[in-house]
Amino acid sequence: MVKIVATSKSVANAQENFYNKNNKYIPPPQTFGNRLLGVMSWTMPLFVACSTFGSVNGGIFASSRLFFVGARQGQFPRAMALLSTGSLTPVPW
Repeated sequence: MVKIVATSKSVANAQENFYNKNNKYIPPPQTFGNRLLGVMSWTMPLFVACSTFGSVNGGIFASSRLFFVGARQGQFPRAMALLSTGSLTPVPW
């Protein structure tokens, strides 16, 4: 019981650091961006969005290739491996 009380007290003390002078809550990444970048802190969410988009883009390219190779090796239905030799695009059977 003592550990729970001590842990909750330390969490409460840590959360006090994220309130500004008007007693308004500021999330930690926003605080970091404001302190580091100042006026340009609006760029932080923009960079996070670009990073997320890049990660999803890479995941889509990788997953489509995995399905194709799996079909070529017989682990997926053969129809997933059909490609046109001329344009290298999927071909319906």
